[in-house]
Amino acid sequence: MARYRVSIGARAEDDLLAIPFPFRRALHQRIMRLREVPRPVGWEQVGAGGNAALVVHGYELLFTIDDESTTVTVVAILPRQR
Repeated sequence: MARYRVSIGARAEDDLLAIPFPFRRALHQRIMRLREVPRPVGWEQVGAGGNAALVVHGYELLFTIDDESTTVTVVAILPRQR
């Protein structure tokens, strides 16, 4: 399987920096693992196209997957609504 390039959008970067440290580190590590497995266990397709979501430590990662250019782009990181 091809290795994907991961980019973090400006909004997602701001969201990540606002999260307390232990969770921020875990989220960043999980984001970087998307390079190897862009559709990990627990991911959900959101809408049409390559939009996806993954819950990590009470936060929802919203990202896009572009298989043609092998790119994953994190769009936002939101607190999970219960």
